Amino acid sequence: RVPSRKATRQAKPLEQRLPSVLSFLEGTRVVVETRSDIVIKGTLESCDERMNLFLTDAESEHLPTGRRERLSQCCVKDRLIRFVVLPAAFDPVKHLLEVQEHHKRNQEVASRRRRLMTRKQLKIREREQDKGSRASSSHPK
Repeated sequence: RVPSRKATRQAKPLEQRLPSVLSFLEGTRVVVETRSDIVIKGTLESCDERMNLFLTDAESEHLPTGRRERLSQCCVKDRLIRFVVLPAAFDPVKHLLEVQEHHKRNQEVASRRRRLMTRKQLKIREREQDKGSRASSSHPK
């Protein structure tokens, strides 16, 4: 049996996914076009790991009819998004590199902490062994 294309594809680390890029845009105006030909312009409040977008102070326009609607809040589900127009000044590659660097730094700090904990545990164990050996040598059998 041949493995499916989906099964052979490696999942990208969290810091390389589009939602992590969009999280940098929180608080800025974005334009989202949905698969049902609705354009929504609003302030990106947040974006979750599945890329559901939460917008505030938004305006939607249904392209085929031209019907417009003001929305104080809206949620655009991930499966409905056709594309997101990023601000011209936003460089997604730069932000991805920053996220990767931050993630790498966090991993290094965590690794150092694990090594320090291991050293501390070894010292504690050595002290306990020294105390145990002193106690056994002072008590005659």
